[in-house]
Amino acid sequence: MWGLTRRRRRDWLVAELHARTQRAEAERDAAQKEAAAERAAAIRTAGRNTILTEQIERLAAAEAAHDADIEAMADRIDRLVRACARYRADRVSAERDAARLQGRLDDALGLTSPAVEAGADWQKRRQDAIPGGVA
Repeated sequence: MWGLTRRRRRDWLVAELHARTQRAEAERDAAQKEAAAERAAAIRTAGRNTILTEQIERLAAAEAAHDADIEAMADRIDRLVRACARYRADRVSAERDAARLQGRLDDALGLTSPAVEAGADWQKRRQDAIPGGVA
């Protein structure tokens, strides 16, 4: 009887070990699949990070070039504003000079005499003028 009990116990232990082995192998296979999936995800993430890093580097270089362009444009705008201020001052000075010279010319030609100024409205007093229009 002792032999039969030992054999049953041994068979039970073998079956239990076999079941545990199968469960361990199934867990191992599941863990390997999960590790492979995580490894593939890590590779995809690394590739994505590489692409994003390259894009950031290109954008940073483009931004630096853009900043340099903006600085160059700002310098150009400053020069243009200064030139515009000079041109306006020159125009005001030229208009003042022209007005002064025109006054001197009028004086030299006698256009500022009281007799000329008195006859300034002579066309309004003409007898041969067409009413409502210019002759």
